[in-house]
Amino acid sequence: MGGGEALAIAEGDSAGRGDGGDDAVRDIVTDGDKGQRFIGNTLSRDWYDDGQAAAKLFAFDDNAATVENPNDKIDVKSAEREGNIMSAVAKYTADEEHWKHLANLAGDNSQSAGERNPLLVRQLSTSMSPYIEELAGADRPDVIGFDQSRHDGRSWLDPDGNGSYRGSRHVFSLMYTDDEAGKTFTENAAKLARANEVEFAHNIGVPQATTHLETAGRIDGLIDGGLLDEAKDRVADQNQAAQDAYDRKERWFNTGKSVAAISVKRLPLAGDITWDLMDGQTDPVKESMIGPKPHAGENPMLTRPDDVFRTHNILSQAQIPAQLQQQYPSLFDDGRLKSWDILNNGTDSEANRNRAGLTELLNKLDGEVDSGQQMRDAYGKAAAGLPGRSDK
Repeated sequence: MGGGEALAIAEGDSAGRGDGGDDAVRDIVTDGDKGQRFIGNTLSRDWYDDGQAAAKLFAFDDNAATVENPNDKIDVKSAEREGNIMSAVAKYTADEEHWKHLANLAGDNSQSAGERNPLLVRQLSTSMSPYIEELAGADRPDVIGFDQSRHDGRSWLDPDGNGSYRGSRHVFSLMYTDDEAGKTFTENAAKLARANEVEFAHNIGVPQATTHLETAGRIDGLIDGGLLDEAKDRVADQNQAAQDAYDRKERWFNTGKSVAAISVKRLPLAGDITWDLMDGQTDPVKESMIGPKPHAGENPMLTRPDDVFRTHNILSQAQIPAQLQQQYPSLFDDGRLKSWDILNNGTDSEANRNRAGLTELLNKLDGEVDSGQQMRDAYGKAAAGLPGRSDK
C-alpha cells in the first residue's frame, strides 16, 4: 500500500486497510523523509470531518502497545509495529519547526492541529499514551518498537542533550492543542508518573530503582512545560498564558477519575495514593498536587507540585520497618502513615516538622542522602526551570 492508498483510508475508505494494513501504514510512516512528510501532511491537512477518518491510521486494538506474552510472535509483532508507527509520529512532532507549524498551521495566530482536526489529535492522544514513559526516557521491556535512538549522545527526545527533553515536550504540547486530547493525555501521564513512584517504593534499595523517580519527575515536568508552551503560543499576554495553563490543569484534575484509577495492571497498591482532586478538597491539598496559582511577573511560569507531597505518596506505598516508624511517631497512627491532609495541617511548626520528617524517613529507608533530588532535578529540567517549592 502506497501513500495514496493510505490517504484513501484517511479519507474514509476503511475497506482499504484490510489485513496487513497496519504493516503498510508502518512501512509508509517509517520511510525516512518521505514518511515524515506523509505524517506532516496528515496532521496539517484540513480534513472535512475534523480528522475522524485520518485518525484510523493511528487507531489500534486495546493493549496492542505492550507485549503480553513474549513467546507469542503475533503479540510481539503487533506491539513492535504500533511502537514503530507512534515513534514516527512523535519524531515528527518533536522537531522544533514541525511543532511551530502544528501550533499555527496557516501562520501566526492561526489554527493549531487540534483546532483544525480535533478528532485526529484525540486519537493520537490515546495511541501515544502507552509511550509516555518512553517519551520521558524510560525503556520498559514490555513496550517495544518505539525508537529512542541516540546519535552522538543525543536523541530526538532530548535534542539538546541536557535533560530538558525538548522534543518530548513538543509532543505533549501537541496533545494540548485540543482540550479533550489534553485531558486524556494528562490523566494517563499523571497515572504513569505516580506508578513510577510506586515502583520505586516497591523496590527501595534495589540498584537503579531511583530511575523510577527520574521518570516520575520528568513526566510531571513535561506536563507542566508542555501546557505552558501551548498556552504561550496561543495567548499573547504571558501572565494570562501562565494562568490559562494552570486553569486547564486544575480543571482536568478536578474532573479526574477516582483514586483507584491510578492503579495500572503491573502494580498493586498498598492503601491509598492520592492524585484525584475532587471538588470540595481544600486549596492547600490541591496546591500540593498541582502547585499554587501563578503570580504575575516579567517571566510568569507555572509553579511546580509540592516535592514533599510526592515523598508522602512514595512512603504510603513502601514497607516501613517498625523501628523507623518509632523514630517518627508523629507521622504514623497504629502502624500506618497518616494522610497528607493531616500531616500538612496544624501549626506551621508542626507541618514543617512533619515535612522534614517525611524527607528524612525516605532517605533513611533507602540509604540515600536525598532520594527525591533525582526526581526534582528531572522535573526542573523538563519543565525548563519552573520555580521550586523548597521555600514552603
